[in-house]
Amino acid sequence: MRFEVRRNANRVQTILVVAAAFAVFSVLAFVLGGQTTGTTLLVASGVILVFFSLEQGKAGWYYEIGDSALTVRRTFKKYTIPAATLEKARTIGWSGIRERVERYRTGSVAGGNRQVALGRLIGFSAVSIPVKGPQPKGRDTFVLLHRTDGREHILSPADPNAFLKECQRLIARGSSGGATSQ
Repeated sequence: MRFEVRRNANRVQTILVVAAAFAVFSVLAFVLGGQTTGTTLLVASGVILVFFSLEQGKAGWYYEIGDSALTVRRTFKKYTIPAATLEKARTIGWSGIRERVERYRTGSVAGGNRQVALGRLIGFSAVSIPVKGPQPKGRDTFVLLHRTDGREHILSPADPNAFLKECQRLIARGSSGGATSQ
């Protein structure tokens, strides 16, 4: 079953600002660099702009729950989390996220590289999760996955309650031996 990710409205503004900067850069490249240099820079920066826009706009992002695994699909990557490695799933709000982020950031979570651990924690969310600063405004429900090896992942599906129910079904299948490890 496929679940859409929650998208942040601020991303559209970011894309528009970058596109405007790209337009100004393109004009300057042609005026200052001439046709050949301008064309080369236009093509190179255009490709970068397309990749940036796709990633910032969360194009192609979704979560998919199959019989034996949860797949996190991003624009250019795909992560698979086998059901057998999932321990539990629950909802979490901004305050819980901030508490966890602070534990990972300060290193009070045992083992491993703090930045890698923090990246794993928030890397599957389609909504920006600030490490410092004021608590963001907006929807307050995310899904927190606990894995058997102690890792946690925060996910931001558009429908957290339906997604949570399917995750719990997946975990039940994985713990009953119905899922195979990959």
